[in-house]
Amino acid sequence: MPSCYFSPPGSDHPTDGVSVQLQDANRFDLLTAGIKQSGLTQEPVAGVGDEAFFQLAPKTIYPVIFYFKKNAILVGLTLQRHDMSTAQIKQADKQLGAVLASHIG
Repeated sequence: MPSCYFSPPGSDHPTDGVSVQLQDANRFDLLTAGIKQSGLTQEPVAGVGDEAFFQLAPKTIYPVIFYFKKNAILVGLTLQRHDMSTAQIKQADKQLGAVLASHIG
């Protein structure tokens, strides 16, 4: 399945950007099992797709990854902004996720 990375225009920070990954939803159980084995935290998210959650990995380059299922697609969003707090990243992820979910048939 496809994956895309977008850098914000005019940003001089090399890690700023958004990654969107689309996978077969059948990989969901494998993904969540791997997260649990690695000791990372999953935080449920309501209102976007099915079985949505934030994967929280503080003190890493990607402290928040947002996952949700919509129909037969598993979506992973990674937003990295050096000037945003974790709470701001979560809010932006949820907003972007809602837009993406509305376009998945």
